Amino acid sequence: MGQKDRTDRYKTVGGGVGLVRVEVLVPKEDRHVVIETARQLREARQSLSDQASALHDEALSRFKTRCFWNANPPKSEDGLAAIHDRLQAYGDMEAWRLAARIRKVMRDAPR
Repeated sequence: MGQKDRTDRYKTVGGGVGLVRVEVLVPKEDRHVVIETARQLREARQSLSDQASALHDEALSRFKTRCFWNANPPKSEDGLAAIHDRLQAYGDMEAWRLAARIRKVMRDAPR
């Protein structure tokens, strides 16, 4: 698999789901401000409800080899959406039922 394919996979089903690369020029002495702000933004997107987090863990533990053989979706809303999509694309009826529970949790989540 080539570098472009690996990068694309990382951005669609891996740790980079929902992230974009940003390049900016800033004064050298303020570099730490940009890095800290980026860290805080990534940390904030990691917050899932307890129920959503449990569904994330359940999906990976039950269907890792069948649906996520080459992916490790992050614990985020985007990662949960990627899990939902892969359960529907590669799973059986039990995976579809879990995907429906995930869809309900995502739909009911406060925005």
